[in-house]
This record gives sequence, structure tokens and C-alpha cells, in this order.
Amino acid sequence: MPERETARPFVRQYYRLFLGGTLMPVVVITIAAPDTSRRQVTTECLLDSGSDHSIFTFEIAELLGLRAEDGLPDSGVGFGGQFGFMSFPHTKFVGSISDLDTKFSFEMSPRFHSPGSDAPQVLGRLDFFRAFERVSINERGKYVDFYPTAHRRQPV
Repeated sequence: MPERETARPFVRQYYRLFLGGTLMPVVVITIAAPDTSRRQVTTECLLDSGSDHSIFTFEIAELLGLRAEDGLPDSGVGFGGQFGFMSFPHTKFVGSISDLDTKFSFEMSPRFHSPGSDAPQVLGRLDFFRAFERVSINERGKYVDFYPTAHRRQPV
């Protein structure tokens, strides 16, 4: 039986310094508002395979035109204990990641930390990881490779 060919990663991002100067799998992501305003924000998030949801700061929500009074308050429990967040369950955002010559866009439904929270932004399994066929974290090489499905690839 022939050995399966390994596909080239579509996007590669290298570790970045995060919270206190530790090299971590931090991803630069652009998130766009779901309306026609063309509002978008580029930010850094910790890649977190232990998190169910992607969670951004509430400041990101405000930059995208969301208001706290329109969100649904909720809470979750994580490594750091219990935390509050806001969700906008009927709002779909467009996220994208890229490297030097490729870009990959996907739909996502992130949560937003409650106003005033200093918790880090994370990319979780149910909306971020699910957008890819495979996510490969290379701890020794300090990079992350993303393998989206072939029909969703776009040149930059």
C-alpha cells in the first residue's frame, strides 16, 4: 500500500510572545463584522485546544459594532476558574488567518469576555478548530500549521 502523501500546510504561523514573555501558539486573526459596515479587527489570540469556544475581549466586540445590552450574559469555567462572557448567538462573524501568500476565511460564532475582564483571548475547538481539516502544533519548532479543506483555499 502506498504511503499517504502529506499535504503542504495552507497557513503557517510562528509562536509569539504572550502574557509575560513566554513563546506560545498565538495566532494572528482578523475578525469581521457580520454586517455591511466592513468593520474588522486584527488581533492576537492564544490557540487553545482545551477551550470549547473562541473568546475575544469586549473591546473587540465594540469595535465590531456590538453593544453589551444586545448580548446574552453567560459564564464558563476554565483553568483560571469561573469567568463571565457575552454571546451573540444569532450573529455569525467571518474570521480569517493568513501567512505571506495565502489566506483562509471561515465563519465563526465567538463569545466576548464581559466588559472589564482582563482574561486572554483564545481560539477554541467549536468554531476555530472545526474550520480546518487539521491543525498541527509543532512545539519543538515553535510553529502551527493549518490544513483547511482544499475547496476553501484562497490566494491572497
